[in-house]
Amino acid sequence: MSSLSSPTATCASSSNMFSWKIPLEDWTKLSEGQHLCLEFESMVPPDGKKILWTLRIYPKGILGEERKNVQVCLEFEKDDYYDNDEDIPPFQIETAHRIRKSCETRPMDMSLSKCQSLWGIHSSVFKESSCYWLGEGESYLVNSVEDRDVDGFITFEFKMKTYVAPKLQLTFTGSKQEFVNNFGKFHQEAGDVMMVCGGREFSCHKLLLSSQSPVFKAM
Repeated sequence: MSSLSSPTATCASSSNMFSWKIPLEDWTKLSEGQHLCLEFESMVPPDGKKILWTLRIYPKGILGEERKNVQVCLEFEKDDYYDNDEDIPPFQIETAHRIRKSCETRPMDMSLSKCQSLWGIHSSVFKESSCYWLGEGESYLVNSVEDRDVDGFITFEFKMKTYVAPKLQLTFTGSKQEFVNNFGKFHQEAGDVMMVCGGREFSCHKLLLSSQSPVFKAM
């Protein structure tokens, strides 16, 4: 895969919020599988090490994908900061990003942003790979954001939070996609409660419903 670093893109950061103005020409001239690189620095706990991160943005999607979405990958050169994978400390990452609409006036809300990854990326994922795909399957469709430019620039906004991982952690062995795939292995018959909505029946699990809703928990 080839890349294009946009020399005219500018970065403005405030705490954990970053914003780049990308020339529309740079965005549109890339082909499938080619990406833009955007860099930013952010400190990670527990020792406050400052790390240079890179966002790789694929405006035309990834080669071989049937559904073409704008894809975003977060990465850092871990060998530049840690001698080996075991030296990477345990910390959590939350991210959200969006391509700002020209009429947008609200600040980015991590709970509402289009194309978000809010399940708590654990630093252990970087022991397996130096990059992590953000918002897989939830991103913008290719060629759907070019009309958001203002004066020939597309504004890409990114928000990232890092914090110390809790002392007690479940063993993390894969990505968000693996987690979703494991849920997909359950058959509908495996549910222990049936919900009816709009004339349709949905097989559900009491434990999951009660853990996510105080209403269901009280039933």
